[in-house]
Amino acid sequence: MNRKINFQSPSLNFKNINKANSKNEILNKIKSDSILVKLITNLKISDSEIFYHYTDLLEYAKEQKEHDKLFYTNVNRKNGRLIFYKVLNQYSSKIYDYLRNNNIKLRHISDPIVDIPYNELKLKSDYELDIMDFLKENNIALILNNKFKGFFLYGDAESSRSLILSAIANDLSYFNKTVSYLNINNLDTEVKSLLNSNNSTQESKELLDTLTSLDILILDELGLKKYTNWFLESFIEPLLSKRFLNNKITIFGSYYTLDLLKNNFFKENHLDKNGKLTPLGSRIFSLIKRLSNESYIWVGGSDE
Repeated sequence: MNRKINFQSPSLNFKNINKANSKNEILNKIKSDSILVKLITNLKISDSEIFYHYTDLLEYAKEQKEHDKLFYTNVNRKNGRLIFYKVLNQYSSKIYDYLRNNNIKLRHISDPIVDIPYNELKLKSDYELDIMDFLKENNIALILNNKFKGFFLYGDAESSRSLILSAIANDLSYFNKTVSYLNINNLDTEVKSLLNSNNSTQESKELLDTLTSLDILILDELGLKKYTNWFLESFIEPLLSKRFLNNKITIFGSYYTLDLLKNNFFKENHLDKNGKLTPLGSRIFSLIKRLSNESYIWVGGSDE
């Protein structure tokens, strides 16, 4: 699909018409171009409009012959006037990198570990059958109809968990959705580093707001280390809570099942005197459960 960019090319001043000798020469040059003849006919472009938009029309004709150009000029009429605007060429070989670079956010914190889409992964292991089946039903293209759902993918360090989640992030960016693939441990480090800032409260709020507003958040590497109550209470719980309330797609990657993760997530004591999760812990894991739609997929390693 072509994506219309909010850009209107202003008509250039007559001085920029490359010293054309006469109005007739300009008209003849435009009308001798087969590409422009078709455009003139379809949009009923008058001679005065041809003269006024001379440079724009030449640029349009030139771009129509450059099939791999990332952006090209399109022309239409609006309220009787000719409008020139830029369109993203979905057939350009450069489009995937362009969308990935523009739509994957917060890459200074962590970046997908691969730059290829999901369908280019070489998944062959029996361990990967469940996620392959899951993504056939929960197809990434469903994001266009807001039907793609979050899930919880778990597997050990030797599994393809992070590889798969990174490729999914790349795919989602191609659908022009804002997405971030975040290693939660890098996020922990980033949030702590903001404490040294002169404007730490505002910067922390801005980071939280950015993460909340993302179309899709992929939070990976859960369970690699344990986290302080300060980080969980001041950042993770508000983040998950806001994403849940705003119906934002959130995907989790973990070393453990959800139940085992409870014992590998909290640095401080997380159980009350009855051996149950504290309210903070209970709240966080309830949000993970809801955001992942109780879809738990194993992708290799111990699932005990």
